[in-house]
Amino acid sequence: MEKLAEEMILPHIKRRSWSGLSKDIQNSILIMGGSPPAPQAMQQTRTRGPCSWTRNDEGGNILDQCGKRSRGKCAKCRNWTCDEHGQRIFKCESCSLEDGGI
Repeated sequence: MEKLAEEMILPHIKRRSWSGLSKDIQNSILIMGGSPPAPQAMQQTRTRGPCSWTRNDEGGNILDQCGKRSRGKCAKCRNWTCDEHGQRIFKCESCSLEDGGI
């Protein structure tokens, strides 16, 4: 009877998402024969980040940084870019200049 119960519950355990489960429950799933879910590609969950614009001297030393909170990202390099240092299609200044401007 116990074996039948395990066979019935195991497919559900394997299919179950582990997000939000306590460590005790995760350990119980492992004991029952479940395996941890396959690691998924890291998804960008942040919706805002600091502007990545910097001003450098000839030696490459950083003289100034923007750092303003931004919702936009450069379409090419995916760096956070504020309205002041990006274009409407959200390209950072560096990528915009490489493409000959927009």
